[in-house]
Amino acid sequence: MEMTPDLPVTFYHSPSHADGGGVLLAYIVRTNYAGPGLEFHSDAAEALQVATIDHPAGHAVPGHWHPPVPRQIARTQEVLVVTGGMAELDLYDPHDDQVCHTVLIGGGMVVVLFGTGHGLRVCGKARFTAVEVKVGPYVGKDRDKVLIEKPSVQ
Repeated sequence: MEMTPDLPVTFYHSPSHADGGGVLLAYIVRTNYAGPGLEFHSDAAEALQVATIDHPAGHAVPGHWHPPVPRQIARTQEVLVVTGGMAELDLYDPHDDQVCHTVLIGGGMVVVLFGTGHGLRVCGKARFTAVEVKVGPYVGKDRDKVLIEKPSVQ
């Protein structure tokens, strides 16, 4: 298991394969981090845009809204805002559905998952609590989730 580095943002990629470099699987933002102003950590092409904000006292963001823009979303991206407890988060290689990273996550972290396979095990005696945010619309359990079957232990 990897301990999440004490960095503002940590990126996790799959291993490199013959068909190209590693794929971005996830990144973790610590909620106590705030870069100057508005700092996006996601690529502009991603369906889910995640930023940290640090504005000084007295700063104002002008009132605004976002007009409808047709978008095509090919995969479900999700965010976990971890509010308490600890868990081991498995990140799966999209090429072979094998775990390539197991990361310890806990309160004060925001985990951004880029459509990769993932699993979670609660650690310790405390409850694990989080707010989960996904892109929609939801099209039902049969079409929105594929379970990764684990081989039985002999």
